[in-house]
Amino acid sequence: MRAMGRPRCAPSGRAESIDNSRMPPATTDRADPPQRIAWPFALLACLLGLASLHNDALGAAWALFVFTGLWPLRCGAWRQAVAPLPPFLKLWLLAALLSLAAKGLATLYWQDPWGERHGEIRMLLGAMACVGVWGYWQGRPEQRHLLLIWISQALTLTSAMGLVWVLWYGRTGLTTHPIPWAGIMAMFSCWLLAVGLDKAFSLPLRMVWLTGSLTAVLAVLASQSRGAYLVAGWWIAVLAWQGSRQRAGARRTARMVSLSAAGVAVALTAMLWYTPVLERTRLAVQEAVSEAQDFHRAAPEAPESSVGARLYLWQHSLQAIAQAPWLGHGHDGRKQLLKQWADDAQSDHLRQLGHVHNEYLHQLMDHGLPGLLSQAALLAGLLYAAWLLRASGAHTAALALTGMWLVYATGNLSNVNFAHNYYTAGLSLMTSLSLVLLQVPIEPQQQRLPARPVG
Repeated sequence: MRAMGRPRCAPSGRAESIDNSRMPPATTDRADPPQRIAWPFALLACLLGLASLHNDALGAAWALFVFTGLWPLRCGAWRQAVAPLPPFLKLWLLAALLSLAAKGLATLYWQDPWGERHGEIRMLLGAMACVGVWGYWQGRPEQRHLLLIWISQALTLTSAMGLVWVLWYGRTGLTTHPIPWAGIMAMFSCWLLAVGLDKAFSLPLRMVWLTGSLTAVLAVLASQSRGAYLVAGWWIAVLAWQGSRQRAGARRTARMVSLSAAGVAVALTAMLWYTPVLERTRLAVQEAVSEAQDFHRAAPEAPESSVGARLYLWQHSLQAIAQAPWLGHGHDGRKQLLKQWADDAQSDHLRQLGHVHNEYLHQLMDHGLPGLLSQAALLAGLLYAAWLLRASGAHTAALALTGMWLVYATGNLSNVNFAHNYYTAGLSLMTSLSLVLLQVPIEPQQQRLPARPVG
């Protein structure tokens, strides 16, 4: 861990701080980037390369990031151990803390199981880890550039393997529940789309990453997880916006990237039109429409379908929320209501469900306004952090985080994703990496001098 530039504990118990002001100034005398990065971050990239195939790989990647981020904060002298924090990181840390505090107080009030707070805990630990690694990457711009390439290549690889896996084994053969799996794949696509449009990287790399982003979108479509389908619209909208923006007078290379990506998308769509990728997508949409129509016709079998069950639960949950809007019904109260509704509908499918398949209604059902405040704090904090990043010129980070925010906010409408460890680990990790690695514009490599290792 010494190679990571961690603070050293002095005999007095204080930690020596990293003085980035002593770094040599950037020049153009040297163009060769460093050929290696600290081993924990190399391992992190490798684990991300397996994230679509095994849920433990994503969990281990999150745990490794948190450990490497919290390590510099030891010795009780974190103020001396880290560089001054920018406003967007302070904001995100505050939002994560508020989210856990709101849910924690409600959990104490109802004496609910703390195991269900894993999502809020993961988000706070991820935000705290950002504080720890912030100073480390500020003094190593070239290593950070290299790590970005590693992570992007790993996400491209895992997107391709995820697509092959879901096509071969189907949605029931995925490493975890298909809905959170699709949500995280959509976030991988948002990262790859953002870095694929970043002119700091070479054109061949950017084309690989844009292809990887599209591959992740196809994996989402093939998984038949309709709650994450909006990422396809985001992908098209961003490229269209980028293309129109470049036509206003940007470089020919940037226009070429957008047009090439659009050409690849059209070609792949044509090739996949009669394959399981788009065939499953079409059938999933048709099935959703048919199930919604059955529910509105009050068909007896409606609660037995995926969409019908959701509409039934949403309808009844609104009535239950109106009865206890301030503090909700608690964990046990929600379970009792779900059992009662399933018995009323005489539905075996409803008896298997443990939540109402809507994050916002679920939070209101369990903990009323404090529960909704918990989710609102994360959503507002993430969106405002993206706005601050864009205002500071960090367009790549802002684009990635805005896409992830969209996936997160809309995915909550049809599922309780915070009930799944895979989703909360992926959300915490991808937002954290976007904040600390994409936070400032990265200039082309040939204009930067590799930072001298500290310590």
